[in-house]
Amino acid sequence: MALKRKKFTITMTALVVIILLTVITCVATVFHFGDDGNKHPSSTPSSVITASEITKKVIAKMNYENIVELDSGNISGHFVIPEGSVTQSSICISSSADTALEVDCFKLTDESCEVKIKSAVSDHMATKSKGFKDSPEQSQMIKGYVCETYHGFTFVVVADNADVAVKTFKDIVDGK
Repeated sequence: MALKRKKFTITMTALVVIILLTVITCVATVFHFGDDGNKHPSSTPSSVITASEITKKVIAKMNYENIVELDSGNISGHFVIPEGSVTQSSICISSSADTALEVDCFKLTDESCEVKIKSAVSDHMATKSKGFKDSPEQSQMIKGYVCETYHGFTFVVVADNADVAVKTFKDIVDGK
């Protein structure tokens, strides 16, 4: 009888160990590979790319020429960015005074800052439009600017093909 009891105890212990190992393996797998159906903002590709990288990649993919990124010290001359609303910014403007081409990207502090940054963009575009009042083509391009927020980034583009640039921006943020 003692031998049967000992076999039963060993069998039950082995079964419990197998069940525990199975549960641990499942939990480790979920943590390692994630749950694709419910991605958290921190697990999206946008958490590893910077605003500057986004603008550079959009400019390259769209084949925009003669466009330069402003140094952080020169941004205030173009934008009044609400304090505490962004953690990163990249402002890229045409190096020629004859064109209004512009590509900007802002990494928002959080979702609540979207309205603030879009208001700052609108103010910037109103000022920019005054500088091109004698150029109907450039004024029209400024009026058609696109400002889109996606995965924590607000992207701004002044270009003839702004809709294509926005799609390119989203693809870059998605890691495509």
